[in-house]
Amino acid sequence: MLSARARKRRFRFLHSRRVSMRRVAAKPLLAPLFAAFVAGSANIALADDAFAARDPGVRTNAGSGNPLSNLPPGALEFFNMGKVAFLEAEAVGDGLGPRMNLDNCGGCHAQPAVGGTSPSRNPQFALARLSRAKTDVPPPFLSADGPVRVVRLLKNADGTPDGTVHPVLTIAGRPDARGCDIDQFDLAAEVAKKNIAFRIPTPLFGAGLIEQIPDSAIRANQERAATRNRSLGIRGRPNIARMDGALPSAKANDGDGPIGRFGWKAQNASLLVAGAEAYHDEMGITNELFPTERNESLSCDLSIARYEDMKLEGLPPIDSVRRYLNPLGHRYPLEVAELRARIRAFAERNPPGDYLGNSDDQAGVDTVTSIEKFASFMRYLAPPVASQDLPGGADSIRKGRHLFDDVGCAGCHSPSLRTGSAKVAALRDQVVNLYSDLLLHEMGPNLADGVSQGRATVSEFRTAPLWGVGQRIYFLHDGRTQDLRIAIYAHRSGSLANGNASEANTVVDRFDALGEHEKQDVLNFLRSL
Repeated sequence: MLSARARKRRFRFLHSRRVSMRRVAAKPLLAPLFAAFVAGSANIALADDAFAARDPGVRTNAGSGNPLSNLPPGALEFFNMGKVAFLEAEAVGDGLGPRMNLDNCGGCHAQPAVGGTSPSRNPQFALARLSRAKTDVPPPFLSADGPVRVVRLLKNADGTPDGTVHPVLTIAGRPDARGCDIDQFDLAAEVAKKNIAFRIPTPLFGAGLIEQIPDSAIRANQERAATRNRSLGIRGRPNIARMDGALPSAKANDGDGPIGRFGWKAQNASLLVAGAEAYHDEMGITNELFPTERNESLSCDLSIARYEDMKLEGLPPIDSVRRYLNPLGHRYPLEVAELRARIRAFAERNPPGDYLGNSDDQAGVDTVTSIEKFASFMRYLAPPVASQDLPGGADSIRKGRHLFDDVGCAGCHSPSLRTGSAKVAALRDQVVNLYSDLLLHEMGPNLADGVSQGRATVSEFRTAPLWGVGQRIYFLHDGRTQDLRIAIYAHRSGSLANGNASEANTVVDRFDALGEHEKQDVLNFLRSL
């Protein structure tokens, strides 16, 4: 289908060709030569008209997954130990399950390196094969060669809002879970009822830099862009993460509190909370920040006898304590007295309502909890490295960068923010080229997933940082496409008349009005990030 610009250009060409051929008829000796030239020119013009911009595909050999440069030895030690914990597969004796999506963090965050997003091959299928007496069967919306997907249900059985993670696998039938008899959630039935939402893992590269961007910098950036953004229909607002008591929770209100910046809906402000939440929701391991057991089935309560044998004497009954007492599943089994000291120290380092601190200067690497190790690994992961000439060449990338701003994409995807006065010099006063304003934006009915988190409504999402997008396989919150161009057009839906217009509608229309070569420059620029 030719664009209006292409049809007009072709009409002018054909009209000029008819005029030229009438003139040539009066000069028969020149006609064959001129006709050949005109035919060649027609082929060139038609070939140009037929060009369509396309996603250049995943950029490889980008060197992701490394620690930040110039880390002090202590921080580098925390990064390395955190990486070990991030990759380590949990056993049932460590508290895995009884419901989970995977038994380690690194399997989901693997593309293009540890700390990234979903790999091309879904690791959930390999884990399902561990079941013996009762084989877990991944639900039909998962495929071995598709993205890792986390499932959230929209409503409970009584019709009240849900929105929580419902893991796709169980530990039933595993050789280390004898006596556990628990059924999978009937997620196929929930799909039939259209009561389901999908999420894919978010990449973690540069997460520590994002964590250290002051709330004031986020608000100031929003204010600077306000005038232009209003003309494009872009608004945006922060998701305020509130922590109440020992259990952090995001609540919908306009009060003061840290601005959320992690997760598809910016529901978390802290890497420690984000790691603890994943430990609990994705692996079923209760911990210092999320102590409530997800399983309520007595047919798979493996904790009662185990806790009685341990004589924990008042220690919280959480699985992250249990894993340190498991000589088969953990490399450093600890005595109860040592665990008690660690629990007290964790509480002192992370008082209720304040989970934004850095523990690295307050404890040794072997004395912190698993969730603190996860946070340290994520905190010190280096950001993605952009390419200057791939794909498409430096000139195309340069043009694409300018067009990205001209059409208004930078209204939400702010090219850079700056960190504040972090304790670690490698995180202090750094330019963060994340291409995100870290705000929530209305994305219209096409992307709405039906899940509210904190202040985020069912159709609001955090502006996804675009650094590293050149190395991603799957796009959008549910991984519905591998094509960057399709992902761009998916941002356009709804209308002002219906009150559900995506804030990106005008920007996508302006992108659509570009010539195909200009669109290609934008796609090349994005894949260079």
